[in-house]
Amino acid sequence: MKLIFAIVIIVIFTIFAISVNVQNPGAIAVKYYFGIEWSMKLATLILCTFVSGLFTGAALVGFSLIGQKFKTGRAKRKLNKVEKEVEGLRAASTDSVDA
Repeated sequence: MKLIFAIVIIVIFTIFAISVNVQNPGAIAVKYYFGIEWSMKLATLILCTFVSGLFTGAALVGFSLIGQKFKTGRAKRKLNKVEKEVEGLRAASTDSVDA
């Protein structure tokens, strides 16, 4: 389902980019701070913006997943420690009942 959704989004974006390119064939001037100016097609600007947004989103999700894995690892280590303590208590309990 996620794959189908991703394909639909990519197709919609591609159709949008092609229609913008057809409607605006000329170059536009993108002006930055300190008098820096760059001339490019509008479709190229939209594509660059989209790709940079994808990379930013992927990086944020990646960092979040790494944090979640660290938390999961800590929780598993704590769980193993507690399970060992419980096993020790059970073994001590059965030893005292047998004696």
